[in-house]
Amino acid sequence: MVNPDYAATLQTLAEEGPDSFYRGSLANMIAADFATHDAPITAEDLAACRAYIRAPLGYDYHGYRVSTSPPGGITILQTLALLADTNFPALGRDSPEALHRIAAALRIAFGERVKLTGDMDQTAFDRLLAPAYLAELRHRLGPTAPGVRAVPESPGTTHLTVADREGNVITLTHTLSFGSGVVTPGLGFQYNNGMSSFDPFPGRARSLAPGRSRLTPMAPTIVFAGARPVFALGSPGSNAIISAIAQTLINLLDCGMSSLEAVAAPRLHCEGGPLLLETRTPASTAHDLAARGWVLHQRPFAYDTLQGRVQLIGRDSERWTGAADPRRDGGVAMVVEQGATR
Repeated sequence: MVNPDYAATLQTLAEEGPDSFYRGSLANMIAADFATHDAPITAEDLAACRAYIRAPLGYDYHGYRVSTSPPGGITILQTLALLADTNFPALGRDSPEALHRIAAALRIAFGERVKLTGDMDQTAFDRLLAPAYLAELRHRLGPTAPGVRAVPESPGTTHLTVADREGNVITLTHTLSFGSGVVTPGLGFQYNNGMSSFDPFPGRARSLAPGRSRLTPMAPTIVFAGARPVFALGSPGSNAIISAIAQTLINLLDCGMSSLEAVAAPRLHCEGGPLLLETRTPASTAHDLAARGWVLHQRPFAYDTLQGRVQLIGRDSERWTGAADPRRDGGVAMVVEQGATR
């Protein structure tokens, strides 16, 4: 596939910087095309765009500091907080009781997302992660499936995790959401359709309004032992990003799995609807979960792409090791310069 228009756009960004997209030559092309087609977005709207730059959210979990991106990371941290008293090695990581607790914690935490907007400030983050509030959520855990409602997200995401021998780490998730199918002639890329993530009815937490930011489940995450990063991970997969990262962290920090074991282990996903299971879940376990009130959807895949696709780097002593989720395309690359691992 040859896309010279997109190549020219990337070259312009390299030469002029990102400001070109909002207030420079690329912005002029975008605004002219929108005006030609009577679109409501104007040059002034583009010029007013600003990125949210937020401090990461953190939670101490079993001797590690889990640092993740808001607002998607809130749901991961709430899930871990709900499970902090669970002894997974004693229960058995894939036992019915362990899976019930994970699914219940995810469903409760996803229910909290219904109340969230993309425009949250630090005060809201602090409230949702306050010990008293987390303790209140923990009381909702019980022997049967909790009933809550969640809001679906859209697919179309990718993730990249990078580490070097000096200990620097980047974990980056990017999404187009649903593509709009609209391409400005000469630019070579399509615009997204992020408005599909908003509520069309007014007066609600996620109601569509000018200038609002959409809520995203993206949650690139770094785990620290003291000041030292020991794991960096993230995932595409819409709302399953959250459940995939949370379970991978349990596999690493509670169960002592290796990087590859942690991303490849059987996984579940649960929001406000059915509990999604992979076919590797034993039938006896599925029957036990159904008896606890779970409505099951066991898809015909041993490695289900709807369960997220975690890309993980872990640090063992002075060496980084990587693991790509086998549920879909992805891989691990090591760059070596003059015989030294970079």
